[in-house]
Amino acid sequence: MKQLEEMSEKEQLSYIGQQLQKIRLKEDLTQSEVSKMTGLNRSNISVIEKGGNPNLTTFLKILQVYGRLDELQEVLHTPEISPMQLLKIKNKEKKYASRSKSL
Repeated sequence: MKQLEEMSEKEQLSYIGQQLQKIRLKEDLTQSEVSKMTGLNRSNISVIEKGGNPNLTTFLKILQVYGRLDELQEVLHTPEISPMQLLKIKNKEKKYASRSKSL
């Protein structure tokens, strides 16, 4: 099976939809139950499971119902930036092209 980064956007959405459906079925939930738990229309759940493109809020609501929101937090976790690294970044941003001074 291809890695997500090797897939087209359409393939990625289809894969994610399939995985969300597998999680729902493993949790023994119907689309209607997920709909009630998230406040989303059942048809939205169906579209997403078929590879539709959910907005981020919808995706987060579904992950929360499935108890998978923490896994996303792990993926998005970035290490703390040290004060020295922060200073280096700020110094890079502050460099401007200097104008030549005429005499």
